[in-house]
Amino acid sequence: MKNLVKITEKEFDVILDLRYATHNNVCSRKLYTHPFCYLHEATIEPLRRVIESAKNLGFKIKIYDAFRPIEVQKYMFDMFPGGFVSNPENGNIPHCRGVAIDLTLCDLNGKELDMGSDFDEFSDNLIVTGK
Repeated sequence: MKNLVKITEKEFDVILDLRYATHNNVCSRKLYTHPFCYLHEATIEPLRRVIESAKNLGFKIKIYDAFRPIEVQKYMFDMFPGGFVSNPENGNIPHCRGVAIDLTLCDLNGKELDMGSDFDEFSDNLIVTGK
């Protein structure tokens, strides 16, 4: 885990809901032995700016996942073919490099905003528009 920085609720003023350390995820099983949240050091300043921007608008960031071990990436890729999860064998694995983050916005009381789906939406019915 070279060049990774630990993300904590207190230091970064975020909410951590590390779903892959629980059964509450698209795989319905724990994929991590314990909750952890790390990001590559190059992402820390942009993350801090986003956290501050959200706070200025009356929101808080909730993080579901960040750095992901390659073994977990492979398991998820095999479980969900079709492009929802990056192939760990072709080098396109931003989570495994600590440069991807799964997050949502909450109000200042920690209530999630409606984003149209829950975390880990892998359905073919998900429609994304460029509005």
